[in-house]
Amino acid sequence: MFSLFSGKLSSVLTTAFQGLTSAVGKIVNAVVTAAETITDVVVETVVTPTVEVLSHVPVLGDTVSSVTGLVSSTTDNLFGTLHNTATNIESGNLATTLTGLATDTSNLLGSLAVDTSSTLDHVSTTLINAAQDIPVVGEVASSVSNLISSTAENLVGTVQHLSESLQSGDVLGAVKGLLSDTTFVAGNLVTDTTNTVSDLLDSTSLITNTLAQTPVLGDVLSSVVASVDNVVGTVGDVGQYVANVDPVALVSDVLHAPAETLGTVVIDVSKVVSDVSDDLNPLVASTSSTPVVGTVVETATNAVDLVAGTVAAVGTGLHGFNALDELFNHTVSPV
Repeated sequence: MFSLFSGKLSSVLTTAFQGLTSAVGKIVNAVVTAAETITDVVVETVVTPTVEVLSHVPVLGDTVSSVTGLVSSTTDNLFGTLHNTATNIESGNLATTLTGLATDTSNLLGSLAVDTSSTLDHVSTTLINAAQDIPVVGEVASSVSNLISSTAENLVGTVQHLSESLQSGDVLGAVKGLLSDTTFVAGNLVTDTTNTVSDLLDSTSLITNTLAQTPVLGDVLSSVVASVDNVVGTVGDVGQYVANVDPVALVSDVLHAPAETLGTVVIDVSKVVSDVSDDLNPLVASTSSTPVVGTVVETATNAVDLVAGTVAAVGTGLHGFNALDELFNHTVSPV
């Protein structure tokens, strides 16, 4: 008797749940359809005429058209995702709903990344073509454009890797890939930025070379440019160091040998600080005989050297502190 009652109750609850999810799905679909209709009306009556008018304005017209196209495609993809989700909810199958939502979201992010990269590339190309005949400005625009394109390309790769992992159901792989891609993108962003700064220095060399002929100020300016160029090179190397870091392996090393791993990282940091101090030598040499300025620059570089030495000593101490690693391993993984 009880078993029969439980079966009927379960059947009633299942029917009620299906009815509820069906109602929710229909409501969501109706809301999305209404929002889509309103958006289409706004685009047709306001956006499209405005873009048509601006299309006759050089540079601005192409830029606005590209950005509008990006927004339009993203909006269409978003509405498609919402419609699919509403349909899955209406079916009453929770597993299908969640799986479909994950897949549609990853596809949406992937499409957004690709479309954004394409739009940035088109806009930057438009700006470069408009500025290429202007001395210095054209070269600067080209350098900045290369930085934007490279960064966008790396970000697109990251999103695509994440999307592929999520679609295959490999959540752990998605997390590992995201960590690795994050350090890769960050490191390459630093390197690409330093390359851009280096290109900018080359682009403005005509101006700086002219100013370098100025008595007293010219020597200081030349030393500043040389020092900046040196620092840019050092920072670029740091970018490559970060890009090559394997976050998963680093975390594993920290867990197994915290002192040695942190010591190695600290020593690497001290080398960077020391290199920056060496990079400033041209500036130190040119200002050594200048009252006040020379003293300030020398004091600053001495402070940098002191910091580098102190950090190196700390790193060396940690690196050799094997007792801490043994204690940590014994505590975490007692034999």
